[in-house]
Amino acid sequence: MPGQHFPNGNQQRDDYVHRIIRRIVGGMVASITAFGLVTALGAAPAQAQTNLSAYSVAANGYASEAGVTRFTAYGDKITLFDQDVDGAGVHGDWYYEDENDEMYPQNDLYWGGGGGTSHTWDFNIPEDVTVTVIVCLKDNGAIMLATCATRHEKN
Repeated sequence: MPGQHFPNGNQQRDDYVHRIIRRIVGGMVASITAFGLVTALGAAPAQAQTNLSAYSVAANGYASEAGVTRFTAYGDKITLFDQDVDGAGVHGDWYYEDENDEMYPQNDLYWGGGGGTSHTWDFNIPEDVTVTVIVCLKDNGAIMLATCATRHEKN
């Protein structure tokens, strides 16, 4: 699968991430830029050898860390955890970026198995790439934007 290359740097990357986020929320993001969302969520800049997790944010009556998207480097696994009995499921999104700044968006994931449950998917992710994970709560088919969090790291 071909990646996305950004010869003009961060603005193109920010625009691309913004399109991913707009897709997540069904086009309802109007005033939040991708850069602003990542900055507001405190995303720390993770290579494929690094485990990382994004934890949902408390908002609109949902508890903090009610949902988790976790990348496990050993075995290239993405796991969604539903950690609260609140009626909402967990929406996870993720992508990776190679050393040439090419981004490889992946399919959205959803887990609605109920509080205290999780589901793991296995993927084949190349080595030496930056992985980004996004978590949001999803209730009655709608993604709760205020609960979303993003995490990515690069060693």
